[in-house]
Amino acid sequence: MSISICTATSNDYYAVNSLVREGHEEHVREEPAIFKSVESVMPESYFKDLLEDQTVIFLSPRTMN
Repeated sequence: MSISICTATSNDYYAVNSLVREGHEEHVREEPAIFKSVESVMPESYFKDLLEDQTVIFLSPRTMN
């Protein structure tokens, strides 16, 4: 199995959101006085805004079989 890095698309939302949630929950565990668990860590509309922003480069890994 190899991995390639590609420009993210709207199809990557759930995978990216899962990764962001994992990082956020680590913060919640370590600093519960500052961070709280939330339903939506990265709203889909915000993710789409990032993809459309010409000043942002959003990359996503892909496994190649």
